[in-house]
Amino acid sequence: MLGRLRELHKGARVARNGVLSDLWGYLIGECTRNEKEPSDEVVLRVLEKFVNSMPVVDEKSRLEVEAVRGLLPVKLGEDAIRVIVKEFLLNRVNSMGNVTIGMVMGYFKENYAGQYDGGLLSRVVREEIGK
Repeated sequence: MLGRLRELHKGARVARNGVLSDLWGYLIGECTRNEKEPSDEVVLRVLEKFVNSMPVVDEKSRLEVEAVRGLLPVKLGEDAIRVIVKEFLLNRVNSMGNVTIGMVMGYFKENYAGQYDGGLLSRVVREEIGK
């Protein structure tokens, strides 16, 4: 994911698009603030934080938010989350016995990082385990 940001930064510089060049440069800096080669999960968190905290007050900020939003994976809806949770529970209960909420959350973190809302997942898991 960091590699993609670097490609976008280079492309914006070549195209002499100062707005996007500044945006990608800023985000690369934010992603690499604590580690030189952050994981995709760290990069996705930085991008989500940017989109969620950036006030859209003019055309420039709208362009920036839309550009970053285009890099984020589409979030799974409740129905999709429920199907994945049910499948996980069926497979794990048959092979391991009791399944905890932490096991399901860990599975999602490993396999669907950045693609789900944690609160929604927690609620669905509680409902499904309680059945």
